[in-house]
Amino acid sequence: MLQLVETRLGTASQIGGLECLYPVIKAASSEDQTDYEEAPLKNRKRGRKHCKIMAVPWRSSKMTQIFIQLDEISAHQRDISFSKPSGPPPHVQS
Repeated sequence: MLQLVETRLGTASQIGGLECLYPVIKAASSEDQTDYEEAPLKNRKRGRKHCKIMAVPWRSSKMTQIFIQLDEISAHQRDISFSKPSGPPPHVQS
């Protein structure tokens, strides 16, 4: 859970203007002890982690939508960072 909360808080801080949601993100994120989070794969072609989103009865549908959006933004940023080449660009001789 801690990684999920930290990821959502980090994404919200990058967006900006969402400081009022920080306490809500901390309070309304899943506390399921069986919610094991895997490190992202370096090679996304090998496979993608599939998760089943469970409805949380005490959380509003609007807040759930905000969390889903934060998670999608975070995943998109992670995908972009994995696709960036590391190191200097190749030298082309003519």
